[in-house]
Amino acid sequence: MKRKLFTAAFVVILSFYIVPAQAYENSPVGWASYNTIANPDPCFTPNLNGTTGGAGGPTVTVTDEPNFAKYASSTTPGPYIVQVQGTIDLTSARVDIGPNKTIIGIGDNPTIAGPYNIRVRGQNSGGNLLSYNVIIRNLIIKNISSEDKDGVTIQDNAHHVWVDHCTITNASDGGLDISHVSDYITISWNHFYNQDKTCLLGSSSTNYEDTNHFKVTYHHNFFDGTIQRHPRVRFSFLCHVYNNYYNGGPSTDYGIASTCEAYVLAEGNYFKNMLYPMWSIGYSGDRNGWLVERDNIYDNSGTPQVNPPAFMPEPSTYYSYTLDDAEDIPTMVSLGAGVNGMAFFPHWLFGPYGDFDRNDTVDMKDFAQFVEYWLVNDPNQIADADYNGDGIVNFYEFALFAENWLKAP
Repeated sequence: MKRKLFTAAFVVILSFYIVPAQAYENSPVGWASYNTIANPDPCFTPNLNGTTGGAGGPTVTVTDEPNFAKYASSTTPGPYIVQVQGTIDLTSARVDIGPNKTIIGIGDNPTIAGPYNIRVRGQNSGGNLLSYNVIIRNLIIKNISSEDKDGVTIQDNAHHVWVDHCTITNASDGGLDISHVSDYITISWNHFYNQDKTCLLGSSSTNYEDTNHFKVTYHHNFFDGTIQRHPRVRFSFLCHVYNNYYNGGPSTDYGIASTCEAYVLAEGNYFKNMLYPMWSIGYSGDRNGWLVERDNIYDNSGTPQVNPPAFMPEPSTYYSYTLDDAEDIPTMVSLGAGVNGMAFFPHWLFGPYGDFDRNDTVDMKDFAQFVEYWLVNDPNQIADADYNGDGIVNFYEFALFAENWLKAP
């Protein structure tokens, strides 16, 4: 009976809280948020205050390959927000995304399909700056088999790139590969499935120019029965892998691999059915990498192979982030990752109603927050308190709050 009641309540919650991609976070968390104006990096010009994509530019909606290529790859007149509607088959050529672009899917199942792919390339062979400050969101990317053969390729000094809430599948090489001195990148809330090589970070063990680059954050991604490279890391100054859900399938090989003196911090992830959740020593003949793990859950999984350095860079030195409880990650990520994933999670999915700060008790601090919700009339600002989804916080919610407050120790 309890299971049936929970399922019914959950369906009601989903009907109120699944919203379009535009309601997702307005800016990235992780390395893509890093301000190189305040902290100049001579390797990347222009320096940027985080990743803003096409903000401030015109919005155009595209439904076919010629117009997608025209607007997505343009370097002038400046920023663009390119909305992809329907399915666009890239049958002619790979599309290189230009600087200051947001590529975002709208409507039902917005799709970029192969055989060709999309690429963010920082420099061409002549050293001319091609791309930086790119956002790719809410797209199904599938069936890639030509040229790079990756779902998304990021390479050649590309910087400030955010790939978010995409569904990537059936790319004949990598799902989302990053290589050749690229930096300040966040890969978040993506769903990978039906994929062998998933996320490569660093193309070769002899590319020493990559040393101290590859500042990349992977968070809240759903690796759904994929086989390897989640990610597979070389040379990274700091690869931060947190709050991802690894759901191993029958062919899954391993989760994370740190090699070639890379620094990898894996925290708050949930590994399910992963015999080899982490490698860091002698993987595939490469030199060892550094790897620290903390606060992960290993459900029917093997023991992680760690290799802690004398000093591990801390992500919080460079950007702010909130670590979700690893036990919540399977629910949170399986519902939220990918195209049209759940954009907002009411707090009571993971605890009692009224525990707004999620400290496992309903107390006076929560009451003060409840009063603020009570006094607000905008439904968009009270979603975390509007339990029955009627657009207001009233005595119905107060009764639930009071009941849980009285139960608190």
